[in-house]
Amino acid sequence: MLVKGLQQNICDSEEDALNCLFEGDLNRSIRGHVLNSCSSRSHCVFTINIESRSRVESSDKVVHSKLSLVDLAGSERTKKTQSVGVVLKEA
Repeated sequence: MLVKGLQQNICDSEEDALNCLFEGDLNRSIRGHVLNSCSSRSHCVFTINIESRSRVESSDKVVHSKLSLVDLAGSERTKKTQSVGVVLKEA
């Protein structure tokens, strides 16, 4: 299954991971209305897979963790937001 705009990056540092997060944030579609000046118009999923090893122990034990941050596109009540045109259609 293909997802439009999907990217997968390997990061070797916290700085690399944050740069990927910021890049993804810049690619989000947002549009303002009366109730929210930065309403999300697109879904966004940022998944972090972490592989960690002990620096102290000499064993080869590896711990795998996964964290998913999800921002779902807003679904507002159009009457309250006073949305018109494209914003109304997106909602």
